[in-house]
Amino acid sequence: MKQGIKHLQSLIAVALCVIMSTALYSCSDDDDDEQSNSIVGEWIKRNGDDVDIYYQFSADGKGRYICLSDEPGYDPEYPEAVIKHPVDPFLFDYTLDGNILTMKEYYNQYEPELATYIDEIVINNNVLQIKRLRCSYDGINWEEYTSGWVTYKRYSSK
Repeated sequence: MKQGIKHLQSLIAVALCVIMSTALYSCSDDDDDEQSNSIVGEWIKRNGDDVDIYYQFSADGKGRYICLSDEPGYDPEYPEAVIKHPVDPFLFDYTLDGNILTMKEYYNQYEPELATYIDEIVINNNVLQIKRLRCSYDGINWEEYTSGWVTYKRYSSK
């Protein structure tokens, strides 16, 4: 009988060790790193003297862009109101190939494309940097850009 209890205790100890090691392994913070370096989410550029811009990238390859400074009633202290209910948002489809972002902008699903933008991007620790490489308003003629990097921070309305 004593031997049976000792054997049962040993089995329970082994089972607890397996459960604890699995639980500790699954508590890794790698998920946070992946999210902080993913383009999916909301991004905002707040510059005070310059134009404030908001981007939202969805996992389904769609997004929206709002020039916050052009929106009626925009208050830089409270951007949430305009972000939730913009008067004039731009919609776009996007693809990401390595660090090259292609956005095809349109007003709504029934109107044709307005422009196609090709950008180089870098994402690191919830900071998105975008450098415009070229754009086309007709899909044929392309304008080359030599501008520098524009920095966006991950935005979350709390």
